[in-house]
Formats: sequence, structure tokens, C-alpha cells
Amino acid sequence: MKKWIGLAVLSIAIVGCSMKPLSEAKVDSYDRWCKARARIFCGMAEKDLQAGRLVDARKKADQAVELAPKFVDARMVLARIMIEQDSYVSAIAELKEACELDAKSTQAHYLLGVAQENAGNTGQAIESYKKSYELDDKNADAIMAVGEVLAINDRAAEGSKYVEDYLSGHRGKPAMLELAGRLALCAGKYDLAAGHYQKLTKRNGDDPQWRQELARSLFGGGQYDRAAEALEARVSIKTPPAPAWVYAMLGDCYMASARSQRAGRAYGQALSRKPKSAALMAKAAQAHLASGDTVSARKVAGKALQIAPGELDATLVLGYSLLRDKKPVEAEKVLASAVILHPGSATLMCLLGRCHAAVGENDQARNCYRQAMELDPKSEVARRLFDQIEQEISLGR
Repeated sequence: MKKWIGLAVLSIAIVGCSMKPLSEAKVDSYDRWCKARARIFCGMAEKDLQAGRLVDARKKADQAVELAPKFVDARMVLARIMIEQDSYVSAIAELKEACELDAKSTQAHYLLGVAQENAGNTGQAIESYKKSYELDDKNADAIMAVGEVLAINDRAAEGSKYVEDYLSGHRGKPAMLELAGRLALCAGKYDLAAGHYQKLTKRNGDDPQWRQELARSLFGGGQYDRAAEALEARVSIKTPPAPAWVYAMLGDCYMASARSQRAGRAYGQALSRKPKSAALMAKAAQAHLASGDTVSARKVAGKALQIAPGELDATLVLGYSLLRDKKPVEAEKVLASAVILHPGSATLMCLLGRCHAAVGENDQARNCYRQAMELDPKSEVARRLFDQIEQEISLGR
């Protein structure tokens, strides 16, 4: 009897010991089933997201998270959908939870930075992107994201320096090199930007965008001849056709190197693409004037003023052309009417002063030159004209 009781107690003990592992096994099995189902819902949500069906995608992602709350991928899919729906606060909450569940997930930290950036939390976004890179130093996208955020927030110089510090390890990535060039250009580091775009054009000289940005960098750095070469290479690429601004900049390069006739042709190409641009007409008029063709300069400048009355550059060209053609009274009328619209232009005041001087109105001319010096104290032209007219007045001329 006692033996039976002992066996019974032993049996109960054995069964009791086996019940806990059995319960855990059921839980594990159920968790695996839930995660498998959640993964299916995530796949369906991804397809809806790619197709732009955000409402359907959101429902499926919600189901995935509900099935497997600790499944990090489900929370990231849901957060991506929330970002697309501009629900940044909710996305941030999901991604913070994902980061807690998997602190080493570089993607979760990166997406958290995206949500924070869109929510306007710049500082937090930068820290999240940096954390993403810290977890995976091959994740160049995280470095680029920091640079982009800094540039958007008027911190281009800081963004440029940050990207440059990591560039050596990612030189094989064209997007990284392009961003380094763009940030350097925004920060006014023209030589640095030109160097980056030069490397990109060597990799693929047929890329029109890189040719254009190389030209911008060279032009910004005052290397007009090299900029012209880059722009000429760009316009030789027929697809897509070069936009108007490329020809306009090419014309500016030619003007800077005293090749006014070539400049005129380049501006003509720009105008063929933007025929109603008063600014381009003014540039074309300047090229005619520089070539000594005052008649064409006056004609084109007049057209510009018909489109945009009071356009400063066109007014200056028209006034100077009339002055060169010995028509100072007509020039004075054109320029005097523009003073009200452009009271801060030292060039306009100098030219108006010359008109007065041409008809012997020296006192009026002196007043114009004095105003020009006040507007631009560093203007050597205004100072020289003022000194000349002062001398003539003192001699009683």
C-alpha cells in the first residue's frame, strides 16, 4: 500500500514537471504561427504600399502588428505607411518601439530619422541617422541623410564637412560623391565641388546633370573658360536637350572672356527656348552692345522693356546705347524714369550722370555721381566720374 502511494506521488511529480515544458511549447508554437501570419500580412501590406493603396496597406500592417507585437519588421512596415500618410508622430512611436525591441536594427533607426525629419525634429533625426550608421558603417545612406538634413536647414557648410569626413570610405558610390559636390556647391566651396563633379564626369561623361553641375561649380569659382568647355560638352548631348539656363550661362562665360559674338549666339539659343524672357533679352542686348551693334542692342532692349517695363539691365543697355549714339537727351529720359523703380542702383546713377554731363548739366551730373558713391562707396567708376566732373566745374566749364 505504501509502495503504491509512493508510486502515485512519483507519477504526479513527473506529470507536474512535464506540464510546464508542454505549456511553453504551445506558446512558442502559437508565437511562430502568429509571426508567420504577420509576415504574410506584411508582404500584402508591402504590395499595397507599392501600389499606392495606403488605406488597405495600413489595415494589413495593423493586423500584422496585432498578431505579433514583438515582430520588428511589422512595426517598420506600419511606420513606413504612416510616413506616407503624413502621420509622423504615430510613425515615430512605432519606430521607437521597434528600436527598443531590436536596438541593433540599423533600418529601424534610419526610418526613425526619416519620421523625425519629416516631423521637423531636425536634431533628433540627425542623431537617429548617425546611430544607424554607427550600427552599420557600410550604410552610406545614413551619412547622406545627415548631409541632406543639414543642407535643407541652411547648414550646407556643416553638411559638406560631415560628408567629406566619411567620403574616403564610400568613393565607389556615385550618389555619395554627387551629394558631396552638391553640398560643396551650396556652401560656396566651388573648387571642391568642381573636383567632385570632375570625377563623376570621368566615370560617365554622358550624364547631362553632372556636366551641368560641373559647369555651375566652375562658373561659381570664376573659371569661365573651363565652365564654357563643360557647358559646350553638355549642349553636345542631345538627349535630353539642354535647358535655356545652360545656354544663358554659356553666354555669360563668353561675355566674361570678351567673346561677345559667341555670347550673342548662346543667348539666342536660350531665347529660342524661353522666347518671352525679358532677362534673356537683356543679356542678348548686352552682347550686341559689347559687339558695337548699338542698333540691335536698342531693338532687343526695347522688346525686353515691352515685356517687363522697368527691367533694370534692359534699361541700362537702352540708355547706354542711346548715349553712345549721341542721343543723351533720349537716354536721360529712359534712365530718369527708371530711378523711381531702382533707387538703389549705383550703375544707373552713374549712367544718368553721364547723360547730364553730355549736355553740359554738370551740377546735376555731380549730384548723380555723389548718389552713386553713397550707394556703392567702393565704386571706382563713380569716384572717377565724380572727380572728373568736379575738375570741370572748378575750371568753369
